Amino acid sequence: MKNLITRTTIMILFLWSCGGKEKVKSTEVESLNEELKQPEEILLENEYIKAIEVELKAGEALPWHEGNERLIYPLDDFQVKFKSFGDDEGTEKLFQKDVPNWFQEKIHSVINTGEVTAHYLILMRKDKSFPEGEMYDVSELKEAEGLSQVVLFENPSIRVSRAKLEAGVETSVHKGIYRLVYPLTDYSVIYDKENQEEGIRNIYKGVAHWHLPSNHSIKNVSNQGVADFLVFEFRI
Repeated sequence: MKNLITRTTIMILFLWSCGGKEKVKSTEVESLNEELKQPEEILLENEYIKAIEVELKAGEALPWHEGNERLIYPLDDFQVKFKSFGDDEGTEKLFQKDVPNWFQEKIHSVINTGEVTAHYLILMRKDKSFPEGEMYDVSELKEAEGLSQVVLFENPSIRVSRAKLEAGVETSVHKGIYRLVYPLTDYSVIYDKENQEEGIRNIYKGVAHWHLPSNHSIKNVSNQGVADFLVFEFRI
């Protein structure tokens, strides 16, 4: 397991005093931003999206911050309490492993009220629009022996699916939109894009990669067995 964060992982825009009412001076916010922003906190970031991986230990908390519309993907079962501005009591929430949750934009804080580490991914869009004329619709893989794909979550903004590709199996050629792939195992694949083979790619567990729209196929050529990965497809 690579270094992951134990403190906040979202861009801090606002902090509030213990009473939850006074805004901290912007210079103090900027100082805290510098302290918290470490390279290993960001899973992947580009001009369109930001993806973060969080490990929040039992009893630890994320300070007040503004979260954009975002998807939370739990990598384990855990329990946290969310507090939003004006809600002193907060709300307890149980997260189940591999059950994505969608959240609206809101200033909030989070505390791990459970007994285990809260381990999850955060995926959010930035303001920059995708180029016009690109492919925005998702397409299903054709069924094949040794290949499975399960859609775990879907809304107008994002679709999340989990795919498993056994060793030696190749997918059909299929359309892909703007997407982030998060590997759950180590594996090696041959990636064929627009009928141009790109050679063997070694993929490592927990190291996300970004793809632009294309027609492509994938063949699992690894000796490690099943290629198991999450696909986060961004529609808008």
